[in-house]
Amino acid sequence: MATKNRRDIEITLVGMQMPSLAASKSSGHLLTVNLVWPRVNIALRTAVKTIDLAKGECSANQWSWCRRIFFKETVEDRFAITVTVSEALSAHRLAQFARFFAGAALDIGEDIVEDALPGAAGDLAAVPLDYASKKLLKPSPPAIWATGDCDLDSPSLVPDSATITVPLIAARKRVKNVTKHQHSKSAPPAHRKQIVIVDKDAPDGFVQLAIRSLT
Repeated sequence: MATKNRRDIEITLVGMQMPSLAASKSSGHLLTVNLVWPRVNIALRTAVKTIDLAKGECSANQWSWCRRIFFKETVEDRFAITVTVSEALSAHRLAQFARFFAGAALDIGEDIVEDALPGAAGDLAAVPLDYASKKLLKPSPPAIWATGDCDLDSPSLVPDSATITVPLIAARKRVKNVTKHQHSKSAPPAHRKQIVIVDKDAPDGFVQLAIRSLT
């Protein structure tokens, strides 16, 4: 089999931004990254991390490598990267995921996955999502707030490293309920109205990933 178009690459998180969350002081999400058909006979590779956003943003530049890493994989010819961002999750739910991912390497057999990367200080989450879903997502899967994708091919990857930006598209319409209070006794009672934060299928930021060639 010809291997001239095969490349070993490393994919890490650079940062992400979601303008729809700019008004939120902080929020926690699951960020899922998929490699779609990285090479022949491998349809999908999936990894997921817990991500904390501050006013809809995070930068991973100062994070340790083990917190930023998603994949070390071999890619061949055309492949794609897709990403999804979950709804904001409670601290309790995120703690469940953190505990699961931190201990994943202890109970995931080689017949289930090839690699499991436990978390530094319990805050890293990078194991195949299909296994995680059996443990945590199946009873009440979190809603997806945004998705994105990017087509790539191994011959065009730069020899050293590059940063790619995956645009995010809102997966659902999100609104904010606002109560309008009346200050006059003769005025009608307070009423609630909805303000659209982002429409379905509207742009909603991006995820930036670094791709480093290992070969």
